[in-house]
Amino acid sequence: MNILTENMDPYRNPETYDELHKDYNADLPLLLEWAEKQGGPVVDLACGTGRATIPIAEKGIEVTGIDLNTGMLERAKQKTAGTLLPVIWSLQDCSNFTVDTVSPFICMTGNSFQHFLTNEAQDRLLRSVHRALADGGVFIFGTRFPVHEDLAPEQTEEYEEEEGRRVRYEERYDAGRQLLHCRTIRTDEDSRAQEEDIMLRYTYPQEMERLLSGHGFKIEHRYGTWEKEPLDADSKEMIYVCRKA
Repeated sequence: MNILTENMDPYRNPETYDELHKDYNADLPLLLEWAEKQGGPVVDLACGTGRATIPIAEKGIEVTGIDLNTGMLERAKQKTAGTLLPVIWSLQDCSNFTVDTVSPFICMTGNSFQHFLTNEAQDRLLRSVHRALADGGVFIFGTRFPVHEDLAPEQTEEYEEEEGRRVRYEERYDAGRQLLHCRTIRTDEDSRAQEEDIMLRYTYPQEMERLLSGHGFKIEHRYGTWEKEPLDADSKEMIYVCRKA
């Protein structure tokens, strides 16, 4: 089983995904700052429907968006069809991707790092990024901070959406594997249920530092938010700005 292709329930409907995330842009200022500083060609890994890729291209910077999900990538292509934006969309596995020209700047947002569920998957990703970066190139990515109270063995929540659908949300955390299993069950007024499952890997700060160092990256900045707030025990995110050593 490919742990990436089998872990895509939340991305089955690209239009719904776009609607849910249309107001999120907290990461864009930092990404654009470094894209303009480093120049192109930029690589946006796990680009989805192009939420971050397209703003980079709109700055006139050549960028390649890479994703493994065909539907999300087709949605991204639709958004840029008929434009002259310097963007290429590429259907590839981020843990084993190739580019024609090494890049001075690679980014990965949306907590996509959590989709690499095993040590081996994380290793493959970082080896691929290191290989695709130019000497001195920069890799920026974010992942959720493993907040203790959010990682209880089991949690359940039930609520009703505006459309009248009943929602049951369940979480189960496997502390031994650092994996969170999230299940969302939406039931409409006709009792038709739609189930959505996803697994997410959590990585602790010191574990991450050792992981990055071991794969040839020097951490230049570590933040607790995309707005560059310090990373501390109260953080909800871990944002890393790394340079190829």
